[in-house]
Amino acid sequence: MKAIGARFAVILALLLVSAPLASPARAEADFSSAQRAAGQYSREEITALQSDLPWVDAFADLSTLPELGSFDSATFQAIRQFERKSGMADSGTITPALIAAVRSQADAFRKTVGFKEITERGVTLGYAASLMSVREDRASGPRFKSPAGDVVLDILTIPTSKESFDALFQRLRKSQGGKKVLYADTFGNPYMGTYQFVIYGKNGSQFFYIRFLQTRDGSRGFTLGWDDESAGPFFNVHASAMALSFRAAGDGTANAAPADGVISTAEINRQLEICAKSKDAAEIVTACTTALSASTLLPANRPTVLYNRSVGYNRQNKADLALADIDQAIALDPDQASYYTQRGHIRYGQAKYDAAVADYSQVLAKKTPAAADYTYRGNSYYGLEDYQKAVADYDASLRLDPNDVDTHAFRGSALLRLSRPAEAMADLNFTIERGGDKVGAGEYKNRGEALVELGRGDEGRPDFVKAEEIATAKLETDNYNFVYRAFARAFIGNGEGAIADADKYLSIDPKASEAFHARALGNVARQDFTRAIADFSQAISMGRKRLFIQRQRGDVYLRIGQPEQAIADYQAQLSLTPGNALAMVGLEKARQAMAAKSLALASPPQGGGAPATTGSPQVATLAALQPAAKAELGRRVALVIGNSAYAHVAALPNPKNDAAKVADTLRKIGFAEVTLVE
Repeated sequence: MKAIGARFAVILALLLVSAPLASPARAEADFSSAQRAAGQYSREEITALQSDLPWVDAFADLSTLPELGSFDSATFQAIRQFERKSGMADSGTITPALIAAVRSQADAFRKTVGFKEITERGVTLGYAASLMSVREDRASGPRFKSPAGDVVLDILTIPTSKESFDALFQRLRKSQGGKKVLYADTFGNPYMGTYQFVIYGKNGSQFFYIRFLQTRDGSRGFTLGWDDESAGPFFNVHASAMALSFRAAGDGTANAAPADGVISTAEINRQLEICAKSKDAAEIVTACTTALSASTLLPANRPTVLYNRSVGYNRQNKADLALADIDQAIALDPDQASYYTQRGHIRYGQAKYDAAVADYSQVLAKKTPAAADYTYRGNSYYGLEDYQKAVADYDASLRLDPNDVDTHAFRGSALLRLSRPAEAMADLNFTIERGGDKVGAGEYKNRGEALVELGRGDEGRPDFVKAEEIATAKLETDNYNFVYRAFARAFIGNGEGAIADADKYLSIDPKASEAFHARALGNVARQDFTRAIADFSQAISMGRKRLFIQRQRGDVYLRIGQPEQAIADYQAQLSLTPGNALAMVGLEKARQAMAAKSLALASPPQGGGAPATTGSPQVATLAALQPAAKAELGRRVALVIGNSAYAHVAALPNPKNDAAKVADTLRKIGFAEVTLVE
């Protein structure tokens, strides 16, 4: 069967080589405009294009296939993938030229593998007859397989009396033993004869794909299994084409929809109950779709059903469909605050923070605000890096619900970015002490950084160790923990580990400025200052200006004897976070280093480096220059305030000591007068 994998690879290579050269300018892809353009094509035309797209390797994998006949996000992304591979403008829009190009390549591939449709057991399905040339007739249905037996297709009927459609899905979707389910979902409408489920996964080196249709007398469908090592990675193309060719055979076995769309009152009430209360996203979408298709659905109920289906789609990570539904709900009932909350959630998930702020502001205007409403908007301001407004919203939220752990965590993080580490410590202490299992690596990492900023780095080390431990335990469920662990390892002093973690995350998201920041700190830990500055600079150029990054780069510049650049960084840090103690101390050190450097440049050593004497011109020059240097620095005075009584937190024990340490540091670097107030 290895020949099959090679054969697929050669075919795809030929198809891609024949593509035209890339266009010098590519259009910005926009789903909404592409969806509008698709409106001029019939359902049949869209279905034909969707059936062709697998043959040009346009779908990422078997979990990203579209619903036939509907221009959805999966179709949009598949068209974009084909356009990128073919050097066409990246628009995601259906055009006659696109249809012709896809059809030409798809036909060539289909012909090569002998793809043909068969009707068995009440379903129609396409398969590569030249690859699966062996047929076996079994009691459960026909089996088609490759001569070597490493690709197997079974067409099956499972009577309802033996196992219901829903029970079959629930049984097959479970991962157990060596079987790992990668994707499982239901879709379609039971009243239209289109209700199906798909399950995709892996068992060792064996991949499997299962697809069943619900009919009156049972579940009809197929299972496909193949060995990835022998069939090759491009067998996914064939499996995708088979999946999209699958349909009821039209022999009267599938459920038929009532001609007029009438559903009984009892049934529509049952569907509305599922639509509103189910915890399963697929059940929500199916039930809501059924209700929306019924002519007996009351107009007053339509916006609520659209809202519920939007929730279901959003849980399935189908943001475009979720947004389309909630937009319709708002158009029908613009005064319902919960609809704006839902749209805010969708837009926040899409990182459209400005739009999310607008939606959450509507919520606050349309009803008596709850604590969560302020937190939602605060999080959106946080996404915009407007931390002052974020803190104001978190303050409002905590006035209504002082014990909300999540809001304390968010406010602590925002305060840290505003260079208010003592206040941040109060929130982070609250979160860590009361958060239980909700406390993640980020909270410990943030508290460790707050302690570093307060000059208590030794106290912060246990927090970084804990952050590393939690991040390691949660890597499989959330790969952002590579970033948290990179920061933690850098502050602990494990530069190599920090760099490895940052590199891992950058392989996932090459535009993650925070990963460059973490890698810079890793390079500082291993004293590779050239690479550290390069990574700091990359992160800053990508917009990362908070969490003391410019002060940290200034520290490196100062350490390698470049006080001019250090001064610029410290001043930039202070423009963002006025009063940052470490930046102020660093700036004074950099200015002193700059003055010493200027003196050294102005007074070159004489006589092959012989020491200067009291009467030498070199000493005279230094003596003459020193008063000027003092005049440039001026008489420096400082007022240091240690505040232990903030408005929203209990009395803090440490600010008193912190203020004393800052005052002592300022005296040591030459401040003429330092006043300490508690």
